[in-house]
Amino acid sequence: MQQEKLTFQKTERLTGEIRIKELFEKGEFLLSYPFRVGYVVVSESDVPVKVVISVPKKRFKHAIDRNRIKRLIRESYRLNKKSLYEILEEKGYAIHLAVSYISSDKLPYDVIQKKWVETIGKLGKNLP
Repeated sequence: MQQEKLTFQKTERLTGEIRIKELFEKGEFLLSYPFRVGYVVVSESDVPVKVVISVPKKRFKHAIDRNRIKRLIRESYRLNKKSLYEILEEKGYAIHLAVSYISSDKLPYDVIQKKWVETIGKLGKNLP
């Protein structure tokens, strides 16, 4: 039995100023502490989800702290994206996703992992 590779490829990253601006202007947001998640349903996409992750400089002055938190969120996303893909496939959607870290604390990986799983569940319920 071959295990499926869980990767986070470049095509899964949301890039481009126009797409990101559209996400923040037209998207819907939900709060799932320590994340604020914005999403917009898109008509065409080569992958089910394109993600942008942000950690505000206002809360974490040092780049090393911001980068570590982003790395933990990316890893948590990578390991749990299959359940999000299943939800989207069932509903027939593709989405653009913005994940903002809103906590002022540097949470450990296990907490981020658990909270991300909860966030995916909330997101699945909020999708039309």
